[in-house]
Amino acid sequence: MDTMTFQELQGWQNYFKRRPVGWREDNRTAYVLESSGAKINRESLFPSLKMVKLGMGVVSDEPMQGFKSSMLFSRLITATGGDKLDFMKVTENAELPEV
Repeated sequence: MDTMTFQELQGWQNYFKRRPVGWREDNRTAYVLESSGAKINRESLFPSLKMVKLGMGVVSDEPMQGFKSSMLFSRLITATGGDKLDFMKVTENAELPEV
């Protein structure tokens, strides 16, 4: 592929801002250091982990927004009985089932 749309380029730039190259290795190294007893501040030692932490906040502001704008959601809504999607309702004191 020789060309890329500008929107796709912006999407990749946004992705690499939220998930810098090598963040998984830094995360793994931080776990090894912590398991060996080192008292470290992960974000100050590994700047990539700070970017991941900041990026997670941006993504999780409205978790269902991406799904609500998807083609799958529009198909579910227009399906017979699709206006009654009870599984999408979030309750205040919802408890997860025991595994």
